Amino acid sequence: MATPRKAVPNPAPAPPPQISAEEAAILLASGDAALRTGDITTARLYFERATEAENPQAALRLGNTYDPAFIAMAGLKGVHGDAAVAERWYRYAQALGSTDAATALASLVGNGDISSTPNAMNNLFEQFLSRTGAKPR
Repeated sequence: MATPRKAVPNPAPAPPPQISAEEAAILLASGDAALRTGDITTARLYFERATEAENPQAALRLGNTYDPAFIAMAGLKGVHGDAAVAERWYRYAQALGSTDAATALASLVGNGDISSTPNAMNNLFEQFLSRTGAKPR
């Protein structure tokens, strides 16, 4: 008589891989190289991956790729900015300790791309940062 098999529970999902500072630096360099060739989609992917290391430069550069003023200044044709997305990445960069992020945010406000008063999305973003433990340094 065969012994009944015990049900094996599904394994817990694997945690996302951690990115080292060296890997983040390589991702930043790759993102910069992609941006120099005008490949903003690839640059965004590299920068977004580097933000997993909580790298403030990665978050700042990712915000740049959505910033309408940056896109215009870089002469990226056919690329549309999204000031709200840029703002969220700049705020994340600021929370991670980027001093340049405040300048980028002020530029968005100065260009009229965003309001100087926080909106509901900013409040949600701030709540997210507080839950994840990211704090301004």
